[in-house]
Amino acid sequence: MQYEMHDKVKGKAMSYPVTSQPQATSTCYQTQLSDWHTGLMDCCNDMPVCLCGTFAPLCLACRISDDFGECCCTPYLPGGLNSLRTGMRERYHIQGSIGHDWAALNFCLPCALCQMARELKIRQ
Repeated sequence: MQYEMHDKVKGKAMSYPVTSQPQATSTCYQTQLSDWHTGLMDCCNDMPVCLCGTFAPLCLACRISDDFGECCCTPYLPGGLNSLRTGMRERYHIQGSIGHDWAALNFCLPCALCQMARELKIRQ
């Protein structure tokens, strides 16, 4: 990129090299990661949610999905519950990983659902 300047005396166009480039600025936002408000095994902290998670986990999963703003059929899709839990962690900046989400949902589904329901209740 060159800047051209016309020399009035000689009638020639003179070009000057660009010696510095404009610098782009970027804004970096740091987010503070938090933890779940309640633990995975704190199911009895909210007895109605605990009973629903124990005896009707798919109904609780549909309610969680609906409260989170997703289609109530999401839990019935392959990977739907994993995406809900991961989406919840991302939205609320909760520490964890997809692997932890998968393990919680596959090894302790009622407890994970109850934790998600309690988190939504606290955050809304």
